[in-house]
Amino acid sequence: MESLELRDYLLTRERTALSLNLDYKPDARSHIYLRGLNTQIKDTEARDRYTIEWLDSEGETSAIRPGQSAYAEAQRRVKFRSETLKISSLQLGTRQDLGRWLIDGSIGQSKASEATPLNLDDARFTGFGGQVSFSNTQQPRISGPSALSSPASYKLNRITLSESDMLDTERFLKFDATHRMVMFDRNAEFSFG
Repeated sequence: MESLELRDYLLTRERTALSLNLDYKPDARSHIYLRGLNTQIKDTEARDRYTIEWLDSEGETSAIRPGQSAYAEAQRRVKFRSETLKISSLQLGTRQDLGRWLIDGSIGQSKASEATPLNLDDARFTGFGGQVSFSNTQQPRISGPSALSSPASYKLNRITLSESDMLDTERFLKFDATHRMVMFDRNAEFSFG
């Protein structure tokens, strides 16, 4: 084995949604409706990555066998992000059958936002160097001095932070009309919208 990487992820997703559907049919030829949706999704991710790499006397990657002890360097990387996505929409529409004419129309608005507050994208910690061995090639078990697993043995090398905020709004108006007619002794329709 030349290197080993252990990862620990903690992912959390919270979802909240509300839907509204109202329909009004005053008669068999008329339909009026209101559709609404409001949803929020919040994702939180915490990731801890721990990498051990065995090196030879010249600092090049070197392979070791189970039970063998050799010089290794370790690096830790941490990531923490939180993201909130919100989507809302409202639509008012109608369908009217006026005999030869069929009218469909709707008006509405939708909004989507994504907020990612100041996140820790990547924090790299280096510093450990010492004799490390492993056993069991199927489920490797690491052995080394206590400093290998002690956070105090590592120093912050690099940190990357990020944040973003996005808002998208859409307004729409839809109108479709269909004219029913008889043409050459056959039923026909002419539609536009």
